[in-house]
Amino acid sequence: MINRARRLVLCCLAALAGLPLIIKSHGSLGYGESVAFFHSATETVRVMVTGIKGRSGVYVLPQDASDQAVIIMAALGVSHANSQLIFQAGSLRDGDLLLFRIAGTEQYEIQRLTMGAHERMLMEIPLDPDSMNQQDWESLPGIGPGLARRILIDRQLNGDFCSFRRLERVPGIGPTTIRKIAKYFEPKVMR
Repeated sequence: MINRARRLVLCCLAALAGLPLIIKSHGSLGYGESVAFFHSATETVRVMVTGIKGRSGVYVLPQDASDQAVIIMAALGVSHANSQLIFQAGSLRDGDLLLFRIAGTEQYEIQRLTMGAHERMLMEIPLDPDSMNQQDWESLPGIGPGLARRILIDRQLNGDFCSFRRLERVPGIGPTTIRKIAKYFEPKVMR
């Protein structure tokens, strides 16, 4: 009877001693894994990085993060540790696209572009009517190729819109169209 009680106590102690090891090994992210969503109380910018195997994707950063931070994070995936990065510095904006391209044997050129309207709409990043191309305009509901062309011609002749509401100056766009597309141009209060 004493042996049985002793064995039970030893088994319980062994289980208690091993419990922290079991808990530590589950629930934590391993190297290279990432979380699906990041919620933060601070203002953030979403930057898409492409051209680096294993590091391409959308990075969510604090608004005051430097462009160098994104480059350093993404450059960890560059095959040569001593590679040179050619880049013109500047502040990041919500919806920027950083494209990494091999410029030489050990050089990477980084080009800053803007995500297409379709990607920005999916991520609820406000569109800028002064920088959109014809394909961007056509991705909006109620705007076809003809109207997109008229918008671009109007912008070319009369200058930037400065506000999407000034699109009403384009023939074929009225208050109904403005109401339909308003949600794609106005920033969300809460993300």
